[in-house]
Amino acid sequence: MVIPLLVLLTLMCVLLLGGYVRGDYAADHRTHPLVEDGKVPRRILDGGPIVDATGAQPRSLHTPEHTIVLTFDDGPDPRWTPRILAVLTKHG
Repeated sequence: MVIPLLVLLTLMCVLLLGGYVRGDYAADHRTHPLVEDGKVPRRILDGGPIVDATGAQPRSLHTPEHTIVLTFDDGPDPRWTPRILAVLTKHG
């Protein structure tokens, strides 16, 4: 029983060390090229934290004070979307 635990512990240490050594935690501009400000519309640069790109022109939206914005990625999902909507409806 001790040997499998030692093997597991060794494997975990190797994986953690490998992730630490090879991990790339950097500012976005180090992993992706910088985008010049001139390419981003001024109304987006000077706008709020929400960007709506569904129309012909992107627009920036502000939120009221004391408001948080929730985002749910990778949906809609037939299992989870109804559950999330039910919780949001329940809590207003």
